[in-house]
Amino acid sequence: MIKTQSDYDQHYPQVPLDRWKRNVVEAVERIGDKHYQSTHWLQDDRPAWEDPNEVVSVLVDDCVFNLFLQDCAFSFSDQQHEAAANFSLTLNSFLNEAPEILEAEETLNDPRWQDVQSSAIGFVAAFALP
Repeated sequence: MIKTQSDYDQHYPQVPLDRWKRNVVEAVERIGDKHYQSTHWLQDDRPAWEDPNEVVSVLVDDCVFNLFLQDCAFSFSDQQHEAAANFSLTLNSFLNEAPEILEAEETLNDPRWQDVQSSAIGFVAAFALP
């Protein structure tokens, strides 16, 4: 278990903590951006990456979100711990109940997704970057 910055640096010499944190915050910010989603996900000619499946995949797969929560927790403030736990719980609850393939309009209208968006906004606020 990683408990200090030194432990982190030895375990992940290729990924500076601030870079990983910035990538996660940016991915969560995309999940919380209601305006962007409503204006981009519903376009008929939208690029393939403009949909809920991709925004979730970037966080969960590309940013390795669960590993981030596990291995970077030593660096979180109490407020960040709380926001991360709330966002993770809300997102996982949504994903466990949602269809395997998320459709843009259905996702945007789903109250559970709206809860995910709200908790994402809280996460981003707690992890506000300088």
